[in-house]
Amino acid sequence: MSQAQQQKPNSAFTTKSNQPLTMQNIVRQEALHTFIFKQGLIGELTHLAKDMSNRQYYRLLVGNETFVVMDAPPPEKPAQFVLLSDFLLEQGLRAPKVLSFDSDNGFILLEDFGDQTFSYILNNTTKDQDALEENLYLTATKVLQTLSGCKRPAGVDDYSVIKLLAEVEIFIDWYWQYAKGVQAPSLVKQPFMRLWEDLFNALPETPNTLVLRDFHVDNLMITDENLSIKSCGVLDFQDALWGSVVYDFVSLLEDARRDVSAKTVHLCSQQFLSNYPPELHEALELTAKVLAAARHVKVIGVFTRYAIRQHNDSKCVHLPRLWNYLEQHFKDPIFAPIAEWFSMYFPISAQHTITQQL
Repeated sequence: MSQAQQQKPNSAFTTKSNQPLTMQNIVRQEALHTFIFKQGLIGELTHLAKDMSNRQYYRLLVGNETFVVMDAPPPEKPAQFVLLSDFLLEQGLRAPKVLSFDSDNGFILLEDFGDQTFSYILNNTTKDQDALEENLYLTATKVLQTLSGCKRPAGVDDYSVIKLLAEVEIFIDWYWQYAKGVQAPSLVKQPFMRLWEDLFNALPETPNTLVLRDFHVDNLMITDENLSIKSCGVLDFQDALWGSVVYDFVSLLEDARRDVSAKTVHLCSQQFLSNYPPELHEALELTAKVLAAARHVKVIGVFTRYAIRQHNDSKCVHLPRLWNYLEQHFKDPIFAPIAEWFSMYFPISAQHTITQQL
C-alpha cells in the first residue's frame, strides 16, 4: 500500500468551501471525504454550488483530471438521478456518467462537464449573439425531440393534476406572505386552487414523455466544440416526471432567468411542432400556454419562499420577467377566470413595485 493510500480520509483532501462550519456540516464533510477516499482519489475538493434544494456540488481535482461530486442527503433522490442518467445516455443524449454511487449516504461521483453552460456562453460571447442564441436553443429543442416518444422509465411518477396543483399552491402560500406579510386566508386560497384545477382538468390530451422539469440554460451545457445533441449536456433531472411533451419546451423558451428573442422562439416553435402532425398543434399550443402560466406562478412562489426562508431575495430580481409572462398569457380568454382573480388580489401592474423587508 502506498503512503497516499495509508492516509486517513480526512487528511487526503484540500477542501475549499464557504459553507458554515456547523457540526452537521462537519460530519457531512467527513462522510463526503470518506466516500471519495474509497474511490482511490486524492486531490483538491472545491465547493461549486448549492441549488435551491438540499443538494450541493463539488469539483474534485486529481492531477489533471476533474470530477463532480453530488452531495444529495435525504429527502433528495440520488437513486433516481442515477437511473435517469443511464436512461438519458441510452436515448443517445448527453447526461453526466455516474462513476460511483453511495446510496446509503447520497453521494455520487460524476463525469465533469466543465463550466460551459448555455447561460455562461451567452453572457460571455459578444460576436454573433443572435446566431449563437438561435443555434443553442435549436440544439436544446432537438434534445427534446430526441426524448419525445421514449419509453417510460421505471419508477417515474405521472405529472398529475394533483402534482400541478401542489406546485401552484406554492404561490398562494408564499407570494401572498411575501407581498402582504400574512398567510392567505382559506376563503381566498380555495377559489384560487379551484380555478387552476378547472384549467388543468380541461387540458386536451397531448403526447407524454419524460419531463425533466428544469430544462433551461443554466442546466444545459456544451461539452465539446461540435454543437449537437451529443455534445449538449443535460443536468438537474432527478425530479423528472411523466407528462406532456410541451412542459420542458416552455421551460426553455419562457425562462425566468433570461429573455429569449422573438425570432429564436419562432424558430424553435417551428422545429418543435415539426415533430407532430398538424392536427395536434392546437392542443399542444393550448397545453403549452396553461403549463407555462402554471410554471411561472410556481416559480414566483419558489423564489419568494427562498427569500423568506433564507433571508435572501436575490432570486426575486427575476419576478418582473415572470409577471410579464403572466400578463401576456392572461390576455388569452382561457385564462379569464384566473386573470380576474389576479386582478382582484395581485394586479400585475402593481407587482413590479412590491418589496418586502425580510
